Amino acid sequence: MHLLSWEVLSGSEGRLKIRLERDTSVSKYAILSHRWGNPEDEVSFEDMLTGKEKGKKGYLKLIGCCKQAQQDGLRHVWIDTCCINKASSAELSEAITSMFTYYERSAVCYAFLDDVLLDASAQENLGSSSFARSAWFTRGWTLQELIAPKHVKFYNSSWGFLGYKIDEPIASVIESVTGVDSIVLNIPATTELISIAKKMSWAARRKTTRVEDMAYSLMGIFGVYMPPLYGEGYHAFIRLQEAIMRTSNDHTIFAWTSPPIAPLSRGFEHISTMLALSPDQFEFSSRFKPLAHSEHSKTLIPGGYKLDYAITNAGLAIRLPLLKIDEVEGLYAAFLACTESEDRVQSEDRIPSAILLRTTARTPAGHFWRTNSDEGPIERSTRHWFPISGREAIDVKDVYVLPRFTSVSGDNIEPVWSRVNIAKTQHKKGDNLFSRTRKLAFAINREVLNDLNHVPDPSFRELAFLRQAYQMISTNQADQLVSMTRIRQRFPKTIPLPRNKRFYGRAAVLQKLRDAFFPPERDDKSHRSQGRSTASYTISGIGGIGKTQVAAEFGYDCIENDLFDAVFWIGAESTKAVHEGFQRIASELELPEHRSSTEIIVREVLRWLSDFDQYSNILSSGGRARSAKWLLVFDDVEDVTLLQSFWPSTGPGCVLVTSRDPNSWYTLGSENIALEPFTVQESSEMLTNLTRKQWDFAGVSKLLGGHPLAIEQTARMIVTNGLSLEEFHRRWDETQTKLLDDLRYSNQSSKYSLTTAWSAAFRQLTPASRGLLQVISFLNPDFIQDTILIPSQTVALKELPQNEPDLLQSRSDLLRYALVSRSPEGDGLQVHSLIQALMRGEMDPDVFQKALATAVALVSFAWNHTDSTDPGQPLNPKIRKDLVPHVMVLKDFATEMMDSEVDFGTSTTYSQLLSSVTEHGSPQ
Repeated sequence: MHLLSWEVLSGSEGRLKIRLERDTSVSKYAILSHRWGNPEDEVSFEDMLTGKEKGKKGYLKLIGCCKQAQQDGLRHVWIDTCCINKASSAELSEAITSMFTYYERSAVCYAFLDDVLLDASAQENLGSSSFARSAWFTRGWTLQELIAPKHVKFYNSSWGFLGYKIDEPIASVIESVTGVDSIVLNIPATTELISIAKKMSWAARRKTTRVEDMAYSLMGIFGVYMPPLYGEGYHAFIRLQEAIMRTSNDHTIFAWTSPPIAPLSRGFEHISTMLALSPDQFEFSSRFKPLAHSEHSKTLIPGGYKLDYAITNAGLAIRLPLLKIDEVEGLYAAFLACTESEDRVQSEDRIPSAILLRTTARTPAGHFWRTNSDEGPIERSTRHWFPISGREAIDVKDVYVLPRFTSVSGDNIEPVWSRVNIAKTQHKKGDNLFSRTRKLAFAINREVLNDLNHVPDPSFRELAFLRQAYQMISTNQADQLVSMTRIRQRFPKTIPLPRNKRFYGRAAVLQKLRDAFFPPERDDKSHRSQGRSTASYTISGIGGIGKTQVAAEFGYDCIENDLFDAVFWIGAESTKAVHEGFQRIASELELPEHRSSTEIIVREVLRWLSDFDQYSNILSSGGRARSAKWLLVFDDVEDVTLLQSFWPSTGPGCVLVTSRDPNSWYTLGSENIALEPFTVQESSEMLTNLTRKQWDFAGVSKLLGGHPLAIEQTARMIVTNGLSLEEFHRRWDETQTKLLDDLRYSNQSSKYSLTTAWSAAFRQLTPASRGLLQVISFLNPDFIQDTILIPSQTVALKELPQNEPDLLQSRSDLLRYALVSRSPEGDGLQVHSLIQALMRGEMDPDVFQKALATAVALVSFAWNHTDSTDPGQPLNPKIRKDLVPHVMVLKDFATEMMDSEVDFGTSTTYSQLLSSVTEHGSPQ
């Protein structure tokens, strides 16, 4: 290997001269770990030979590294930028395959973090500092540079020493940021004891400049070697997995949880669906561990276990226990020799995780595709699909897991799931392969199954075209294939919003839309008439709840899976916006009238949608006929009545509408999905995914009330500001309004910031509706009785509705803009706590005091008028019980209450109310 050596210039203490020593056998050297700058700024091997190194920006790194080596008594250093002759392909290949060894054998590794400014005195704040956010932790090559050396010393951008990788609190921060176990940081050799899935998860969040380097940088961590072949792209990761499988029988290599995100590059269609296409698919697989032979064999029939598996031209050949899931056609659970159960779980309860395999009637026996669900592998942690007892009766079979596209099956590619009506099939004779299982009544947990949704391969669209092309060419329809391709290119499938890479949850909603627009058991022939009415659905919910994001994700999903021949998207916040949308569609379709008047354009687009079949008949050649062939999305509809002039009444398509108005479905005559806030568990999982921090987010989730946009912006605040969980809670407790302001302005450039979701609605409220919301913002958000909202006496806030008809009108306005919702029993209102906080934040001090005084007066009046003639005894205990939460919420504003002519003695009134509540006994 080539090394740099240094010497002190005579008469110039502190100045070093650096030279390159070629092909040296020095065994004691320091090594540098760093992020590359622009290639032209880094000192290269050729620069060192020609003496041009001092003119490069990267030369300062060389000087800094050599000075640290001087202090450590080391005469030689190795730096990847200038110690590899990249002009020699043989030398470059050797360096890449030996890189892990270079770092492993070094006396010390200097990790230079050029984006970190803090010094060693700030170690107590490392978790929330620039150290934890350094880009060094996001690069692919630096993973092995962190793990391989026994000694790693961290330095800031000024070469200030921060500490060793095993020092506290540095080690804790590294473990939190990278997921690499502290035992590995202390004893690198223990890397061999870590599961494949966990090691892959370390790399899941990292990036490399060259796609291939993501695989090459992992060779040393897995102890495998393969020649680098730049130009192979993502195939390098396939070769890496094949090399790993030749040296290990760890089934966690199959325990990836996310569907592939790598593009379907040439040749990927022939890769077994058992293999991941990139480390990103292992991001949430860190807890999977291999099961020992003795543990796994407990669940199998005697002699059923087999260690070896191999890649063949028919896919991955492997022996696995298979259990048929009758509820979905051709679906099987295949149990791997790995588990996600915690180590503390007793061995008899450490059950194997399972993946899902799919076959069809046109696929030979024993051949399957791996199929993806929204949960990844099943039987995870303590969530069991099947009873633990009786698993020993599951039959074990030798199977082939097919590639994405194959000539082995008549279907060529894995079809979309089709659920089976169990009531119709339960009396049918079971196949012999699984008869023992059925005799034991080994049933799946129905609750879990109902939550399970198919996630088609992201490349389904390309695969579907391959299948159709294969079938048409084999039946001498090549000319039709060419024509079909040309026509397909004429039909737009564009969504103006970029796909949200952080989209989370809502799987049940997406599945409901798929089932609604493509019912599996519908007789398509009866619905194919040109004049049939279009299917329609509305998505409603409060601002920022994710209506547009769900519609966009559904649209992208339909495009990827080729579910519609054409997809159209129209922003419908105003009549002008709808006109512009129709004009854009006419232009995309190249209609002759696209330059005509708006009225003519709308008429011709609607006619085109109605007559779509005559334009698209050729698309059905050789493929599956579909009744729904286009999707039209009206997004962000403020007034659904304006859609009447733009509604496609006939045609083989579907219409999807998003609106805050919860009654929009009634006006349009469509079905409705009301988006609800996330549960605490869903919110916590979303925060974990966005921040990549394994914290207990339950408390934060409760504060945010399950609001997706608030969750996303909170995650952004935590990450960008380097907040710890304690700091976030402290800032919330200190001043909720200030934190909401931070959230408000944390992403002003985004159309979807927290306040823009509601500010438009606030502006459109009538004074009475706004006054009602202002008073509501001081009451218990979970239940606000209708009966307390009408004042029986003069109140401070004059805008509050004074009678029942005015209250009903104002309440209707708030409901239409989804700022409030009706309680489940229909006797009150509910409001999101963030809407309350933002409403309070928009009030000037005078209005704030009047609204607070009015809220106190309403609750006090309702409480006092529940008295009967018997002093101290409430006429209706339930009424008073329901009022107590309002009293407790108002207590948070007690310090802001005043006694004056303006605010009607708010402080005194509230003190008397609180005393009465205490006297009568509060459920709190």
